[in-house]
Amino acid sequence: MRPICIDWLSAPELDAPGLVRAAADNRVDRVSLIVNPMYPFADRDLAGDTAARRETRRLCRDLGVQVDCMEVLRLHSDTDPRSFRPAFDSGAWLDARTAVVLAFDSDEARLADLLAMTCDVAAEYGIAVVTELNRRFALKSLEDATRLIARNGRTDLGVQIDSMHFYRYGSRCEDIAPHRDLIARAQICDGPLAGPATDEEQMIEGRTNRLLPGDGELPLAEWLAEIPQGIVVALEAPMLRLEVHERLRRGVAQLRALVERVDGTRA
Repeated sequence: MRPICIDWLSAPELDAPGLVRAAADNRVDRVSLIVNPMYPFADRDLAGDTAARRETRRLCRDLGVQVDCMEVLRLHSDTDPRSFRPAFDSGAWLDARTAVVLAFDSDEARLADLLAMTCDVAAEYGIAVVTELNRRFALKSLEDATRLIARNGRTDLGVQIDSMHFYRYGSRCEDIAPHRDLIARAQICDGPLAGPATDEEQMIEGRTNRLLPGDGELPLAEWLAEIPQGIVVALEAPMLRLEVHERLRRGVAQLRALVERVDGTRA
């Protein structure tokens, strides 16, 4: 059975304790949390010794929910990866297993070095690094990620693959197999096959108007069948026109149904 997670962007209205409770209510035992603040989203106040961080860890332990992933770190050409230490410290305190690092440096050689340095810092806290593919980021495809990881030689750097971004940068399901070993995490949502024309429109769709699995036109079953079995599949579907708890209830139910259909097991 594939591990299922609820990522924070599926419910940006909820604070961290609220997301943990919602996950437990939906019988999901993994969440991602936004530990490092990111504009324009509200600060969850999880960095440092805060009441929100203490309550979140208490609820995770009481309700049997683990922090699968801490988000979100941005890597630009002038970023010093050592500046991520406070975020990694809080992520480790919350028992996070992975961290998402978004890569924006267009110089591939420098980016390879910066990601290697980030992995070194993350390893001090027992956290693995995944980087995401997106047409607005430096790494737009599995081929890009494969080339970069070969360049820095890291075995502790993986790729987070998102169903919407995957199809929007023109990839096909058969493109996954040669790079399957790099995939460390998957995010799933649905949407129309034809995406927005501009980066700004894509960002608005990605943050506010993704569809729940099965409600759009993306061939999700074929995509999921190519994703390695042991990889966490996280719901990332901020369909904000739907009330948040109904959104999570339906999103989790539809994700489970998809997993059952693809894998033939009850999720």
